[in-house]
Amino acid sequence: MLVELNHTIVPARDPQASAQFLADILGLRVDPPVAHFTPVTLANQISLDYDRLDDFEPHHYAFMVGDQEFDAALARIQHGGIAHYGDPACQESGQIYRSRHIEGRRGVYFRDPDGHLMEILTRPGPPTASDPALPLDQPRAKRAADRAPHETRRVLTRLTEFTSSPSLAGSRAMSLKKINTVLVAAFILFILWFGGEFILSPGTTAPSFGLPSWPSGDGGGFLIIKGIRDVVLALVLGILLVTGHRRALGWALLVEALAAYGDMTTVLAHHGSVATALGVHGLTGTLMVVNGLLIMRETRTIAAASAPPAPQPA
Repeated sequence: MLVELNHTIVPARDPQASAQFLADILGLRVDPPVAHFTPVTLANQISLDYDRLDDFEPHHYAFMVGDQEFDAALARIQHGGIAHYGDPACQESGQIYRSRHIEGRRGVYFRDPDGHLMEILTRPGPPTASDPALPLDQPRAKRAADRAPHETRRVLTRLTEFTSSPSLAGSRAMSLKKINTVLVAAFILFILWFGGEFILSPGTTAPSFGLPSWPSGDGGGFLIIKGIRDVVLALVLGILLVTGHRRALGWALLVEALAAYGDMTTVLAHHGSVATALGVHGLTGTLMVVNGLLIMRETRTIAAASAPPAPQPA
């Protein structure tokens, strides 16, 4: 059964520029566009089809080349001042890696303009640290003992790559985004309900505010005004949530928390219910502050995960 990889899609914000970047380093050429794809064809006729996308997670692509091609590509990387590394976690800046057990195997990592992690290697197999290959005539126990430190380092390197990868950071950011969205939606519904009660039945809702005394009926319209204020505050949060303005949503939560703290202060200043002041108004304000700060952190995390690292001198 013949199964071969034919092509793969490479997401890019500027397909032509990203394709040209890789082609220049590998000594290839960018093929004419096919539909909305910008292809770069490798020696085995597998094509990397660059496609314009605005939202994607960085991927990892590895290319096996000959020794001369590796030297030429490395020279282009160094001449272009492109940051390159000897490990997939991008910690060993300006280095290349050499295999322990695969003779002549070298490799280097670098990122393209879209943050994709590119790898060039000269022999197949997983990356290993630089160390002479162990003779095959050594006793098996001795070989296993000598290999143990290397295996430990390899596992730690892979773990570091996983935990520090932009895709994982993006995944964490997406999980935080879901939590924040649920919290904001809960606040919106709560504020709409609370404000609606003051508009529809102000006389029965006012006693729950926590003040020791309250006006009868709608308080000459003042209780309804309080309800309208709450509904407007909720609508502001709802519009920012629906339109995707996450950072503005975080700021709005922080500012609107002042209203809840103001209600708490008013109840306490008039010797009202301490339990209501702290357990309802104070708790609501504090939760809004926490939610706002989490959204601010979420937006910073997503921006850091999607932005490619700046090129550094080799």
